[in-house]
Order: sequence, then structure tokens, then C-alpha cells
Amino acid sequence: MKTTRTLLIAAMTTVGLALTQPVSAEHHHEHIAMNTEKKLINIELDVLLEKFAELTKRVHQLDLEQISMEAEIDFESNEAEQAEISRHVKRISVLQDRLEENNTKHGMRYMS
Repeated sequence: MKTTRTLLIAAMTTVGLALTQPVSAEHHHEHIAMNTEKKLINIELDVLLEKFAELTKRVHQLDLEQISMEAEIDFESNEAEQAEISRHVKRISVLQDRLEENNTKHGMRYMS
């Protein structure tokens, strides 16, 4: 009787271990997949933050350049020079708008 009971316990333990190992392996694979996904998201986030910093820096440079040229227009007496500087100011404004549009498009694409 003890031998039968021992055999039954051993058989049930073996079956239990056989059933838990695949679950454990599946859980392990899910854990690895989640960690990999987190790492990829962090890499994408770092790239986006770097790009945003570069765009912000460029927009700031354009703002300073535009302010400088607008001040230059005020002190320039030659009308041809004023017109040329005005064209540069307009070009800077258009470039800023396009940078902001580009930034918005890429931001929306990555957020989807």
C-alpha cells in the first residue's frame, strides 16, 4: 500500500512538474519579450528627444537671426538693402513654419 501511494505521489509530482515547466518557460519568454519591447521604446524615445532638442535649438537660432535682421532693417537706409533683408526675414519665417510642421508630423507618427 505504501509502495502504491509512493508511486502515485511520484507520478503526480512528475505530471505536475511536466505541466509547470512549459508555463514557466512561456512566462520566461513573455518576460524577455516585454523587456525587449521596453528597451526598444526607450531607444525610440531617446532618438525622439534628441531630434526634438536639435529642432528646438535650430528654431531658437532662427528666432535670433530673424530678430537681428529685423533690427538691421530699421537701421538700413538703402531701400534695396532693406528689401533684401526683408526677403531673408520672410525666408526664415517660412523655414521656421516648415520645421514646426515637420516636427508635428513626426511627433504624431511616432505617437501612433
